Amino acid sequence: AATSLAVYPDGRIVVGTGGTLYMFMPDGTLATDFGDGGVLSPLGFSAAKLVIQPDGKILAGGILNAVGVGQDIIAARFLEDGTPDATFGTAGLAQVVLPNYDYFNGMTLLDDGRVLLLGTWNIADSPALLAMLNPDGTPDDTFGTDGLVTWVPEAGNDFIAYDAAVQQDGAIVFSGKHAAQADDDFVARFTPSGEVDNTFNGTGMLYIDFGANNDEIVQVELDAQGRAIVLATASSAYSFHSGSLARVNTDGTLDLTFGTDGFVRLNTATSTNVPTSFAVQADGKLVVTGGTASETSNARELFVSRYTADGVLDMDFGTAGSAVLALPNRECGNAIVATGDGKLVVGGRSHISGEGP
Repeated sequence: AATSLAVYPDGRIVVGTGGTLYMFMPDGTLATDFGDGGVLSPLGFSAAKLVIQPDGKILAGGILNAVGVGQDIIAARFLEDGTPDATFGTAGLAQVVLPNYDYFNGMTLLDDGRVLLLGTWNIADSPALLAMLNPDGTPDDTFGTDGLVTWVPEAGNDFIAYDAAVQQDGAIVFSGKHAAQADDDFVARFTPSGEVDNTFNGTGMLYIDFGANNDEIVQVELDAQGRAIVLATASSAYSFHSGSLARVNTDGTLDLTFGTDGFVRLNTATSTNVPTSFAVQADGKLVVTGGTASETSNARELFVSRYTADGVLDMDFGTAGSAVLALPNRECGNAIVATGDGKLVVGGRSHISGEGP
């Protein structure tokens, strides 16, 4: 399964499938000058997020299982040919070493080359975890405490940081979940140094009610005006009729001009789409991918839908705003990238009989 995806300006595509990276040429053939015939495996860790730096180096974020001591979040960096970048971390890998288990959810590259990793830490209160690395992979001691922020802003434990985007002024907007709250999804903003920005909704965070479904804000992107667009999608239970986009103003309030009262529902009363990822096109339009049903359904197919910048289904795209890839093996889109030439690249998975999804 393709769980992560990044595209070079020249059209080359890097795909992550956990412990393996692939590079494809723009025509879909393997890039033979990457790794071993286009394949780099085994990585020695599980990659869940890919980013291509402006210099062409490849960042991979994920988790490393340390035998006997738990699990750590990591970032690794590779040259364009797949060689580990010896100038980053230790032999190309930077490990956030913490006791017990910590869980990786997201990675963001800042304009100055620093790398932000997000997740949660399995200790008392289960705080949201943000780790900032310098461009060479060392902890950034100007951020939080020794490069780490562990955040439990309110009573009740189980905070999770999922994804982040960085404003032009360096402020960090990130999404997450607070399980102790009824409306448990939130968007928060930190200063560049890792402190809560109380100018954002007066408290530094905004709880968002997506309705009865057990959805989680798994992705956040900024539009050209600096507003945060977030995707809330089904939990591991794959709730039917779930999935929404929402937009948050730069002051931390819900943007009621987006969609209907700030929300775009990605399902009708009769559809069962499970969205997984979205991207913002250069023209501001929003493209969403996922599966048309749960992963156990034989009716599942990969879909892509497009919305205007204000959250209206774009009827000029596909058939009535959506395109469906009708293949026989329960396909699902997991990641989507809008390229500079207006194309869309989607990575996903097929459920082939006898194999896992």
